[in-house]
Amino acid sequence: MPAVLDEMNPEYSEEEIIRDNLHPIYWRDYPGEWLRFHADNPDIYFYLRSMALDLLETGHKTWGMKSLIEAVRWQVATTTTDPVFKINNNHAPYYARYLMDMEPRLRGFFKTREVKANGLTVSKTYLEVE
Repeated sequence: MPAVLDEMNPEYSEEEIIRDNLHPIYWRDYPGEWLRFHADNPDIYFYLRSMALDLLETGHKTWGMKSLIEAVRWQVATTTTDPVFKINNNHAPYYARYLMDMEPRLRGFFKTREVKANGLTVSKTYLEVE
């Protein structure tokens, strides 16, 4: 499966996505590894969202997703007995983009840069595409 694309799904115009309220997970092609992890670990999204919104509400304008992933690792380690929980650092750019797509208050909160995978280059969130 290809990496996240730098543009929205060409089958839908921006107006159709907004009008039809298409879920943001369909706005781009996410890598299969991230999609599987996200489906198997839905709590991670909610941990990351909660922490990011807390940071935003305390006045932070931007933050790094990798530091939030480290905090999730700590939180899971201290609140569960799961000895094998792992979250790949490679998921950070996809969670950052997904959170900014899903939560309007977080748009622009995470600094993103190009991600190169499977021959494709990703550099923007969906909403940054002109």
